[in-house]
Amino acid sequence: MNDNLHPLNPPLGYRKVLVLVDTRLVASAEGAWHCLDRIARLAVEQGAELTLCDVVEPPPTELAIDPVAQELIAVRRALARERLEAIAEPLRALVPLSVELCEGTTFLAITRLVLERRFDLVVHVTNSAARGGLAATDMHLARKCPCALWVMDTNGPARYQNVLVAVDRELYTEPGTVSRFSLQLALTALLFARLDAAQVHLVHAWQPYAADLLTHPRTTLAHATVDRYIGNQRMLHARWLAGLETAVREAQGGVALDAQLIEGEASAVVAATADRHRADLLVMGTLASGAAPGQFIGHTAERILARVGIPVLTLKPPGFLSPVRAVPDDLAVARAHAGERQGASS
Repeated sequence: MNDNLHPLNPPLGYRKVLVLVDTRLVASAEGAWHCLDRIARLAVEQGAELTLCDVVEPPPTELAIDPVAQELIAVRRALARERLEAIAEPLRALVPLSVELCEGTTFLAITRLVLERRFDLVVHVTNSAARGGLAATDMHLARKCPCALWVMDTNGPARYQNVLVAVDRELYTEPGTVSRFSLQLALTALLFARLDAAQVHLVHAWQPYAADLLTHPRTTLAHATVDRYIGNQRMLHARWLAGLETAVREAQGGVALDAQLIEGEASAVVAATADRHRADLLVMGTLASGAAPGQFIGHTAERILARVGIPVLTLKPPGFLSPVRAVPDDLAVARAHAGERQGASS
């Protein structure tokens, strides 16, 4: 199997959860207890095992043998390990839990760990999720990490009250059918909202094809023709959203859910709707595009993630291929050579 390929997570299947904690920002369980409590409740409900980790950045190559740099990295490792253990301590009685310390560039180390061990969910406990868009590390993880990513904010509310899930019709979805990935997004939003008995707002933004040309001087369409053109497309989108809402309610009866069809550019609509509902969490899909799968998450998704100022939960669609290898090329070669030597000696 290609080590870059990660299977689609089932909507309600999170059995292995990797919790990334930057111990330079979060030094104790008290500083992030509402985040840890929510993670623990999810793990208990899902029967999941947790791995708490931090990533320590090594000194640059030119300082690899510098004695001062070596002492500093040793102190950094020790502090990170001690703080991870302190954060893990109150959770050990609740869920199966292990602690791990990694080194390297954070998004690469985390993505490789996910690829090697097949984690279903990465949770990043941070204090920068509500500062107007995702930070660089989280944006990289949203682009490249193959599993779901949940960015939590230690400064956020103790309980979620409103969860917004943004859905879109996929290009290959036939009219009148509900896309599997959109259904997965909605069911996932319900799962996370249920942790706090939150309301779920299902939002679908749409625009007529070539909307910018409908009023262009070179376009000679009658008003009635334009209205009919827009109305037909609105009807198709409304029918699709109604079908999705019905499927969600059939799968999860009695849910606190409303569905909204809003005309406009998606990134502006999602950001404005999140503000209007005072959303505590945005659930959305990220979609690879272009010649290098995994390198980009689509212009629309990119703009949304850079624009919203709330924690997010992102999911990858079926067939997502990460551009990151499970192990670096040089390490893979070293392992192969070690195997050859072992085979020759046996």
